[in-house]
Order: sequence, then structure tokens, then C-alpha cells
Amino acid sequence: MAQPAVPARLQMLEAALQADVVQHCGCDPARFIPHGQPHAFETLLFSDVASLAAVESGWAAGAPALLQTRAGAATPEDINDGHETKPSARLEGLLRNPSYRKLRHGPIAAERIGLARIEAECPHVASWLARPRVL
Repeated sequence: MAQPAVPARLQMLEAALQADVVQHCGCDPARFIPHGQPHAFETLLFSDVASLAAVESGWAAGAPALLQTRAGAATPEDINDGHETKPSARLEGLLRNPSYRKLRHGPIAAERIGLARIEAECPHVASWLARPRVL
């Protein structure tokens, strides 16, 4: 039997996680809003390749290949072709001088890109952020 598409699998996973946490903790379901990232964190950085490539001056050379990768996917959240071409492997292979490092460069790039741009480019993140919150 074929597995459902990634968005459907995420919806099922998030619903099951919420049900388990609510049952275990006895909390109000509206106070726990789970989020499953479709693929690696680095997919979010493809929301704005120009901002990503500007994090280090030596990264401009990798920008055309990163733009091509982004153009080949409907959304940044869809970028994940396998172990050799997963988003982090692409960034590590294309961003040099200095080499891309997730813990160092990831937060800097995400901050420069900004949540508004990530939300605009990534529908799963946008749907999670749009869910009603209980304070």
C-alpha cells in the first residue's frame, strides 16, 4: 500500500502526537499545538536564497545552484531528494569559504530571512502559525 503524501502523513502524525500528549498530561488540547517539520530545518533556509547566500561573502558562488534547487520544488518544504541531495548536504556542498555549518550559520540565515518570508514560502509552517492559540 502506498504511503500518503507528506502533508497527509504530517497531519496524521501531529494529530496522534497531540492526542497522546493531551491524554498523558490531561491538558487542554488547544494549549498544545504540535508541529512536524516536513524535512530538515535547512529546507526553511531555501525560502530566501539571496539572504542565505549573503550570510558569508564567499557563498555567492553557490547561489545559482541553490536558486536552481529552489526553482525545482513547489515549496522549500518539498526539497528533499535523498541522503546525498538533502538540504543540509546541498548547503554543505555548495556553500564554501567558509563551509556551511548548521549550528553556526543556520540561526543567522533564518534570522536574516525572517519568519514572515519563511511563512510566505512554506505552507506547512504557515498553517501551524495560523492555528488559534490559547494564552
